[in-house]
Order: sequence, then C-alpha cells, then structure tokens
Amino acid sequence: MTVDMEEKKILEIRRLVLAKKLYLHGCSHASAKDEVSRMLAIHHFDNAIEIVLKCVATKCGGVSSSRQEYRFKDLWNEIVQQGMDLPLKDQIFSLHDLRNLIQHQGDIPSWKLSLNTRVM
Repeated sequence: MTVDMEEKKILEIRRLVLAKKLYLHGCSHASAKDEVSRMLAIHHFDNAIEIVLKCVATKCGGVSSSRQEYRFKDLWNEIVQQGMDLPLKDQIFSLHDLRNLIQHQGDIPSWKLSLNTRVM
C-alpha cells in the first residue's frame, strides 16, 4: 500500500469514527426532553449520515475527494449513479428535511420524533 493510499485509509477511518461519535452524541441528546437537545439530536444524526455518504462516495469514485461540496440529495444521487444500493432513502431524506426545518425555520421536533429518528 502506498503512503497516499494509507493516508486515505486513515482519513476514512477517522471520518467514520467521527460519524459514529456524532450519532452516539445525538442519541444522548434525543433522550433528553429539552428543546435544544432535540434540535441538536437531529443535527447530529443528519451530520453523521452525511459524513458516511461522503465516505461512500469517495470510496466508490463518485467524488474525487470528500472535501468536495455536494448538496445532500445530490451526493445521494451521485452514489446511486455509481451503482450502489443505499437503504432507507425515504427516512434519510425525511430526516434531512427535518434538519433543514430546524436549521432554517427554527422548528422544534417533538420528543417522540427525535427518539424515533435515532433508530433509523
């Protein structure tokens, strides 16, 4: 394995570990009942998914670098065009749309919704 390939592998592992940490942190927020925690939970879940999608896209050659800027749904479509079968599309897109409502409209998800979102 060349140095460049080894560095890419280490970077990919770091990103996947970060995604897992964000997901777990989101789970702890989802269990809390305050509004800010529920909002943060959705943000963390969405961020974790996006990091994993970027890793997948980079790995399958859909993007040349995980630093490339892609809109969430465009990133998903790029991966699918590369022949990957991604599960839970409707649920993941709903989560992303909810994240956008939280981010841009200040909507506050219900406690039940934030708990249900973590098990997607």
